[in-house]
Amino acid sequence: MLTIWPVLYIFLFFGFILWTFMSIGIGGAKPDSPGAFMIIFPLHMLTMLLMFALITVYVVHAFRTNLIPEDRRVLWVIVLLFGNLIAAPIYWYLYLWRPVATADPSATVDSNAAG
Repeated sequence: MLTIWPVLYIFLFFGFILWTFMSIGIGGAKPDSPGAFMIIFPLHMLTMLLMFALITVYVVHAFRTNLIPEDRRVLWVIVLLFGNLIAAPIYWYLYLWRPVATADPSATVDSNAAG
């Protein structure tokens, strides 16, 4: 569920920006009043930290799992680093959620790679 949060958050953030500009345009909130900004700023920072943490976990997982063929590991790392907002949910579905649903313990993480 954490993987989908950045995708949901981007819609929330753009909605906030649109609401801010529209409320300023009709004479609602003044540009100097911090109101909703004090809510969205910490949420924005936490979302960025979550994205860094998720990408770190996914890159480590990509190199340690036996589910991804050798020739596609570097490709997945590049895609995760440069297209993380779209690639992270796809990676999560293909290599983290779906293997757990199939419950094949021999095909998850190589135990010798951890040490």
